Amino acid sequence: MTPLETEIPVALLQDDALLKKSSSEDPVSPSHSESLTSKGQGRFQASGVPKHARLLAIPLLLTVLAMVIGKSEIAEGALKSFHRDVHNISKHHQGFIGTYSNNITLLEPLLVPSMERPFIFFHQRKCGGTTLRDQIHIAAKKASAPFFIPCYPNASNPKKPPEFVHCQTYYTPQVSDIRYLPNKQIPIVYGGHFFYPSFQKTLYLFHNTPHNVPTIEPPRMANFTCLTIFREPIARIQSCWNYRMIQKNYGNDDIINFASIPAIYMKQNLTTAMNKYGEGCLNEPMRIFSDYGDDEFIVNRLHEPHLADMANHATKQTLSRIADHCVVGVVERCNDTRAAIVKYIPFLEPYINECSGGGERLNSGVVSKGELDEEQLEVLRELSWYEDEVYQEANRILDAQVESL
Repeated sequence: MTPLETEIPVALLQDDALLKKSSSEDPVSPSHSESLTSKGQGRFQASGVPKHARLLAIPLLLTVLAMVIGKSEIAEGALKSFHRDVHNISKHHQGFIGTYSNNITLLEPLLVPSMERPFIFFHQRKCGGTTLRDQIHIAAKKASAPFFIPCYPNASNPKKPPEFVHCQTYYTPQVSDIRYLPNKQIPIVYGGHFFYPSFQKTLYLFHNTPHNVPTIEPPRMANFTCLTIFREPIARIQSCWNYRMIQKNYGNDDIINFASIPAIYMKQNLTTAMNKYGEGCLNEPMRIFSDYGDDEFIVNRLHEPHLADMANHATKQTLSRIADHCVVGVVERCNDTRAAIVKYIPFLEPYINECSGGGERLNSGVVSKGELDEEQLEVLRELSWYEDEVYQEANRILDAQVESL
């Protein structure tokens, strides 16, 4: 049996399985089932074969015809088109809007962090978080709360005190790290570009019932409150490229301003390019919150059809983890973000800037932004589809948090 003969039935079966699951497993309410995204994407029928699936017969027949006449290059092109269409239908069906924001449980305000309920800021790159991390650092010191915040005291004081943690630290402390912490104190305030799975282990080791012996009991995760800030994906990607690939790049003058990259090269560049620390610029929420975050070769390729299952899983993980424990902020909604922080994380209130626009911003960009044309934007919309789904749902979570004030 040829590869062509084996791949097509698998794709069809996967698509059929998605349709069968939609009525019983999809957590979206019926009112949302026909408009899962804000992009005007195709609707699924309640029963029978959807219109999009029927249309897939066209490239499939072309593939068979090409095989019959021996035109392998035509067959290959038709097969790629077929898989792309299957992937697009999968994305349409897996819309995430409303899935989590409609069912969140509002958080209890965190008056002060503790061993039983620590606080963590999950800092997404190029979302205004460096300034906020500085404010969290100040709040922790004022509260005499042990903290683990890489890269501080930052530019305000270049001298590195004993608690200084290297800026490129992406894992929260584990057992072997305690001896390096100030006074060997377990932190109750965390802030940085941390991977969520790393913090899960930290919670289990230090903030749960102490474990000194192996156990077969199911883990009981400690309670905690987190904060994370989102930014419109295309603006964040452009800022990430210009800051990390150009402004902080000392040695490769061949990397050009983001807006100057021809549209035909954008997909390849964003999929393969990494900064000097080995990180790309795509899918930042999934980089922080999903189990795939520390695998750059996956997290920068979630748009690729053969990774559709991983992409959907990573997106669901990200939204679930945010909705369960996080106060959500959005760069474009400063007043709402500040109101949510003040309500749910009141110990930060005295140190959070007002939304006047006049506060100092750390790590601000100096590279000329430039304007993106429609061809570039079209490519970026495809590459950032999953991140945009998360961004839209994060806005709805923020809506729910603000409405409760």
